[in-house]
Formats: sequence, C-alpha cells, structure tokens
Amino acid sequence: MAGYGGPLVAFAYTSGARNYPATLTYTITQNKPITLTAPDGTVLKENYMANYSCNNQVEDEETAKFESVIVKDGINYQFYNAGADVDKLVVWFHGNGEGDLLGSGNNVAQILANRGGVAWASEEFQNILGRAHVMAFQAPDTWYYAQRDNLLDKAAAEIKEVVEKYHVNPDKVLVSGCSAGGYMTSRMLIAHPELFKVAIINCPAYDVASDRGGETPTDEELTAIKNSNIPIWLVQGATDSSVATDKCSKRLFNILTQGVPVIQTTVRQDLWQNSDFTTSETADGKYKLSLYDTTEDNKLRFAEDYDQDGIMTEVQYSNHWSWIYSLKNDPRAIDGTHIINWAAELLNQ
Repeated sequence: MAGYGGPLVAFAYTSGARNYPATLTYTITQNKPITLTAPDGTVLKENYMANYSCNNQVEDEETAKFESVIVKDGINYQFYNAGADVDKLVVWFHGNGEGDLLGSGNNVAQILANRGGVAWASEEFQNILGRAHVMAFQAPDTWYYAQRDNLLDKAAAEIKEVVEKYHVNPDKVLVSGCSAGGYMTSRMLIAHPELFKVAIINCPAYDVASDRGGETPTDEELTAIKNSNIPIWLVQGATDSSVATDKCSKRLFNILTQGVPVIQTTVRQDLWQNSDFTTSETADGKYKLSLYDTTEDNKLRFAEDYDQDGIMTEVQYSNHWSWIYSLKNDPRAIDGTHIINWAAELLNQ
C-alpha cells in the first residue's frame, strides 16, 4: 500500500455559522495494483503500485485572478485588476457566512466560500460588462456591525482610493451583495449613495439585523435610497425561511415604487432548469424585483452539472440562496434583458 498524508488548507463551517479556514489532514491510498496501458491499449505494466507525492498547493484559476489587500485599521478585500484603461468597478459584499471570525484576517472566505467575487471576475461577466475591476470586501466580523464599527465610512474611503488609483469613472461603479451583504449594500446606499451608479441586491437581511447587532432600516432610510435615484434590481425567493421576503426585498421594492405603476411577467423555466420566477418592474425599468418560486419542500431549484459529467441536472438548495440566480445571470426583465446585461447597459451609458 502506498499513500501520502499531509495538511491541506480548506474551509470548515463553524458553530458560529461561518466558513472558516481550517486544516485538513488527508491521505491518498492505492488499495490494489493497477494495469498501466498506452492510448492504443498496449499493456505497459501489470500489478503497478505507485509512489505518491504532493506539493500541498491548491491552484484555482478563478481565485488566482485576485490580489489579497490587507488594510491596517480598515476592511480587508480581494481585488481583481481587469487591466489598464478599464474604467468600471464592481463592489461585492458577501453574506454572513463569509465574515471573518476571531480576528483571523484570513481575507479569503469571501472568494473561496462564496462565488460572489469570482463570478464577477469570470470571462462571461467581464465580457458582458466590457471589463470591470472587482473589489470583494471581507467583514472584520459581520456586516451587521456596519454602524457600530464605522464600517460604512471605512468601506467608502477604500472604494474612493481604488477609484482614484485605477482611474475608475466615478459614474461607473456597481454595488451588489447578498443576505447580510444585501443589508450592507443597502446601508452603503443610505450612507454613501454618491459612490454608486447601479445596485443589485439579493435577499437583503433587514428583518434579522436588529437581533444580530445591526439596525433594521427604517422606512425613512429606505426612502432615502429611493431619493438617491439609483437603479436597483432586487432578487429573492418567493418564500425565504432565513430572512422574510415581505420584510426584506418586497419591503424595499414597495417603498421604491410607491405611487408608481408596476408591471409583471412570469418566466417559466424548462424541466432541469432553474425555478420559475416573476419579475415586477416600473415602466422606466429603474426598479425591478425578481421573486423565485419554491418547491413543495420549500426549496429553490437550480440547473447544475452537479456530477461534473457534462450533463445538467436539477439540484435543490435552501430557499435563501437566491443570489445563485443573479450570479448565473438568470433573472430577466420583461423585455428579456438579463440582470448583468441590464447593469452593464447602465454602466456604459
């Protein structure tokens, strides 16, 4: 028997509901001899037992695009440099599960444990956006402490630094976030609306904020977002057992559209595709809300190559994980425009 044992940096989901860097000890074992053959079927060696070695490094093309930026007395972030002469910026706020824990300063969970950062840096999204830098913050603990720990002003200052350093057009900054990050995105729109051109907000955790160290936004604060005149697309499950849809995305959408006619369309997805959804929007397209249907078991449906065999199958996840749809560019407006394409059109005006 041949084998190798050694440490591997990975993520563990802690009792504190966080994806936290942990050390795995693993062993590669060959249980029985194998026969080595050439591509034409010629037997090269029988009863072969291998000797295994490992350099203990994991290479990931998606995360390798990012640079880890550590900010003393600030908020650490991962940065994707889209290249010279790029004048657009995407700011991403992760969910609560990717926040730092116990002051580790790991600054990796927001990339490795949530596809929010890497999705924006993917070739698909970059082609749609016409290239954009990506700035993915990591909460020092949780975004619910945004006001208590002055995270809003710290994030704003760092965004301004990136805008200046990389010659970003201040009118071409998109902000997005999910769950606790949707809460943080909303708080940034309330505190610093001048920084952003357009926003995509996924299942914003308003209703639980007060119980978790934050402050549930008041109607006056959400009205301030409307007064900022920033186009916003909201996405959530029609039912969400983690943060109540009526008290979160629907609440903000109702405030944004108060007194304005709203039109609706329902998109039916084929078998083995994503959940059906209904998009509501104002006639001018400034405000949109896509709500995804849940199954009889109160789950969301996703089309994925789950077995990595090239075949798409249906997978069901928590009714809270609606941000996956946005990161797949699945939500559509009544005219058929997808959510990332909608944002790109606004950034490129």
